[in-house]
Amino acid sequence: YGLTRASAFRAINAHIRPGDLITGGHFDVLTILRNIQHKIKFVTLLRHPAARCLSEYNYSRDAYLRKLPGMRLDAGLRAKIAARYSFDGYIDFLIEHRESYGNISAQFLGLRSREDISVFERQSVFHWGTLENHAHQRLQLHFKLKTPVLPDAIFSNRTIRRSVDSPSLAQMGRLHDLYLLDFEIWEHIGQQEKSLHQIAAVT
Repeated sequence: YGLTRASAFRAINAHIRPGDLITGGHFDVLTILRNIQHKIKFVTLLRHPAARCLSEYNYSRDAYLRKLPGMRLDAGLRAKIAARYSFDGYIDFLIEHRESYGNISAQFLGLRSREDISVFERQSVFHWGTLENHAHQRLQLHFKLKTPVLPDAIFSNRTIRRSVDSPSLAQMGRLHDLYLLDFEIWEHIGQQEKSLHQIAAVT
């Protein structure tokens, strides 16, 4: 905090050493790769794409509606859309602007649509997992990093009022189309987690 993007990257490049962790979620992976002068791999947890979108809708809508009218002027576009429309209307907006809002996880990770997920993982991933299985991921990271990881409470959903509790089947179909690559990544990671659980059960 208090640094420009350029000065933050200059500071990191000047002081970073092998094994250091760059924490925070404000930059996508491609931005990090372009600006850090060292070979890096990332650690991340991905949420089920439909659950992520619904949470985003509920959070944005709730945060906007709790503001006083005069404080809503500087709200983001998605927050205004969420407050104005139903969840179906929100999905309509995302689909109409899918070049910006489609496959959000893949965009953040820098994974292209025709890229092999397993190859990408070997080249770029130190550890990834699903948010739904975060307790197990904390354990895995503890062994890999040989240091404690943040407590489970950090992953709690703090949205006060939820306008929608779960997507309908029709909404799930539309979200699957919008986040097709995100679903493929999440399912790839889920299969890995399932295999690890099976290995742990056998041993």
